[in-house]
Amino acid sequence: MSRARASERDLTALFVPVRGAKGSGVLLLALAGALLALPSLAAQHRAERGPERVRAQAGRAGETAAPRPDSVRKPPGARAPRTSGVRGALRSVSADEDVDGRLGGRILFDYSAGGIDERVAEVTGPMEDGTEFRRARLFAEGTLYGIGYKFQVDVAGAPDINDMYLEFPSPLPNSDVKVGKFKEDLSLVERTSSKYITFAARPLLTEFTGGRDLGVRLGGRAVGGAFTYGVGGYRATVDDALGTSRGDGEYKGTARVTYVPWSRDGTRRLLHVGASGSVARLDADLPPAEQPTEAHEPEVHLAPDFVDTGPLDAERATQLGLELALVYDAVSIQAESLRKHYDLDAGRADPTFGAWYVSGSYVLTGEHRPYEGGAFGRLRPRESVRAGEEGGVGAWELAARYSTMDLADGGRAGGQVQTVTLGVNWYLNPAVRIIANYVLATADAAAGTAGVDGDGRFVTVRFQADF
Repeated sequence: MSRARASERDLTALFVPVRGAKGSGVLLLALAGALLALPSLAAQHRAERGPERVRAQAGRAGETAAPRPDSVRKPPGARAPRTSGVRGALRSVSADEDVDGRLGGRILFDYSAGGIDERVAEVTGPMEDGTEFRRARLFAEGTLYGIGYKFQVDVAGAPDINDMYLEFPSPLPNSDVKVGKFKEDLSLVERTSSKYITFAARPLLTEFTGGRDLGVRLGGRAVGGAFTYGVGGYRATVDDALGTSRGDGEYKGTARVTYVPWSRDGTRRLLHVGASGSVARLDADLPPAEQPTEAHEPEVHLAPDFVDTGPLDAERATQLGLELALVYDAVSIQAESLRKHYDLDAGRADPTFGAWYVSGSYVLTGEHRPYEGGAFGRLRPRESVRAGEEGGVGAWELAARYSTMDLADGGRAGGQVQTVTLGVNWYLNPAVRIIANYVLATADAAAGTAGVDGDGRFVTVRFQADF
């Protein structure tokens, strides 16, 4: 048996069906490894066929023009090189560079503690101190002959596919088309990766956005990259961790545009403005247990829900959001507002819920928040902390945020919540960060219970690494 066929047999063995939740996790991780292995398999196949390709090319030498540039650049039998990226990510590239892949991941480990006023705790439930892996993700991404792909699974809890898509070149300039499961175009802070957000939790506003869904999206840039856009059509609901979605007529459309009207010194000084919106058609005939609901914790993942509308028998949901951000050297300020309107099936007035926040940060060591393509990126310390040898102090950042959500409208009394968050971030190096947050949350009509008002006080510490 040839080595190429043996490799194919080994790759096929990765996908032997398994049963149960643990089996699903093994299958998802196996798929990530298989995607990364594609460049190596392609290079091995070319290496074994190299001699016959050389003979065939020699036989046609009188009929062909100059040899292909890639055959001149690399010998036919060259193996796939393996290199490390900027953060040490494992990368595999085929000899002709037509196939490449990268394997990486992130670990976010949290400790949270706090207390809730007794009257509020009676309707929301108590706050219990605890630890959790907030996110533990592995991904494989790369290109296959100019077509991009990404597969990302989160194994914090039950395995869940976060991203699984193909990315095709678009006939429009500086644009591409995505097909699969990925993040929708809503909100600046939602579009910014959890690796790069300033606080341990995103603001209340992002509870409206929905995150990732199954669909197709056209996105691109113009005006030298200062203008970005994204528009897509999606399934309105995803039934399980593997991305299954069933239901007649449950679709939604989402769009976002951003613009940088002013910038200086690259991205050290800039002004960002943006707007986004979505319209979703829902199934109002679902049983109450399956109907959408707005029930959210106060920006601490282990805390109980402070607001809760109960089931909403909605036929349609519409969102509209506005964004504003300013970066001026070590200072960063951003604010967003989002309103979500539900068209109910019958019997009650249609509610419109709202949320907004404003936040700011200052990097004591002088670095700035990088910005790229309508979202913020990785803050890189000028001097990294290095274990076992003399290094720098890393980067230190102070941050504060005010956030609010109102779920009382149209006869729905879901309550109101306001939070004040104070934070300190220590970036030991570009890949490792420690976050400490203090959150004061105030509930009015907690969990939709009239007359129940009170506070909660919480502390979250996060240890974060990505590779």
